[in-house]
Amino acid sequence: TLVSRVSRKAPLVPCGITGLGAPDVFGGFDPTRIFKELSFAEPYDIGGSRELARSFMRKGSVTVRTLFKDQRDWRFNQHELWDYFLRGDAGAILWSAKEYFPQRRANRPSPWGLRLSTTLKKLAAQPASVYLNATPSQPQIAIVESHPSNRLHWMLDSREDGPSWVNRLPSYEKLNSTQNLVREAWQKVLEDMHFDYAHVSSKQLNESALSKFKVLILPRTIALSARQAKGISQFAKRGTVIADCQIGLFDESLRAHETPILDSLFGIERTSRQINLRGVEYRGPHDVRHTQWKIAEPGTQPTEDGSSLLTVAGQRVLVRRSYSDGAAAVYLNLLLIDYLKERFPFDDNHEILSELRGVIRSAGVSPIATVRYKTDLSPVPVRLFRKTTKSDSVLLAALCNFRMSGTAIPKDMLLNSQTADVEILMSESKVVRDLLTGWPHDTPRGQRPIRTSRIRVTVPIFEPRLFHLK
Repeated sequence: TLVSRVSRKAPLVPCGITGLGAPDVFGGFDPTRIFKELSFAEPYDIGGSRELARSFMRKGSVTVRTLFKDQRDWRFNQHELWDYFLRGDAGAILWSAKEYFPQRRANRPSPWGLRLSTTLKKLAAQPASVYLNATPSQPQIAIVESHPSNRLHWMLDSREDGPSWVNRLPSYEKLNSTQNLVREAWQKVLEDMHFDYAHVSSKQLNESALSKFKVLILPRTIALSARQAKGISQFAKRGTVIADCQIGLFDESLRAHETPILDSLFGIERTSRQINLRGVEYRGPHDVRHTQWKIAEPGTQPTEDGSSLLTVAGQRVLVRRSYSDGAAAVYLNLLLIDYLKERFPFDDNHEILSELRGVIRSAGVSPIATVRYKTDLSPVPVRLFRKTTKSDSVLLAALCNFRMSGTAIPKDMLLNSQTADVEILMSESKVVRDLLTGWPHDTPRGQRPIRTSRIRVTVPIFEPRLFHLK
């Protein structure tokens, strides 16, 4: 590849692509192939593509973010810098230079640049370097990324456009690609439950690639080959497979299977292949008792091998087929797209979170920590990040998690909010210090710090709290 040629000539120089967007059909952007070739990438975070880069790029590769001036308030840029730093970015591109140095002099920044300077100095300081160089936790949850499924969902989406289908540019796909929205919704669901995750390619559905995972998630993975279906079935003998809808209807060449290839694994049968979705709009039944469930496939029912755990609007959803030693396959028959709109104000008891939290914990996966919110509704969810230093100390970060690409950010609400107040419950007692200042957390000056398994913390809307636990 071109990257390999550059590496041979200049082995210390990262090489890659800037301006990458979401998985794309027109541009041929298959994230499962292109990211693994790069040692440098600057992806626009559309449809959760930043997490695809994190999952598929080689160890030691560099990712950066381009920072565009927010037209509403500089604090959204402040949050953006922290968000991508905590996710593992090694730097930021400030676009454009004239927004920050209108006189083209480094010692004469603009008012906007001055406002961000404090944050940029913190990101360049030694404590931030400690965090950046620490090792992230190994995720136990894998989300399958299937580019054949991306292609097929793109074709199904484009039917809504008529003659204008040729205008499905990245800016349009951002809001109108159902698969990009579903990918991002799954990411936010897991983040809001404080589970870490990684993406795996549909070509990695074998025991060697999946050996470190306990849960495998199939987000509308409509295209699966017989070999891939076999790998998923083998995983279900020792772990938990979770699918939402439209699973295995076609093969990797986008030819329809006569019988959906994984229905027997989940213990379901279908009377049709319809779906309650037109474009990105839900067109199915609602249930006043379960307002947060969007039924995906009418006519999908459990067989004798599957147990229905929930009935919504007369439809069987959340079908579970159990296997030996706690292994299971769970079919949600659910559309997650609207979850992105339902996160503000944040309800930790959202039905989807409550059901999935139980399924994932029963698979033996523990969250980074347990988070309790001070009130029933918080302005925004708080995301946790966990890393380990070379000396086996734990670094824990908490950040308000409101940034999304496919749904408008409620900026008015965020500007009128001050904090998200939470209590973080850990499995072990540690001495907790603020990573940036070194001061013991929640300990009066002059007193000896104590070990605790509870961190009561006020998280600012636009800045994180970072802790060193030892």
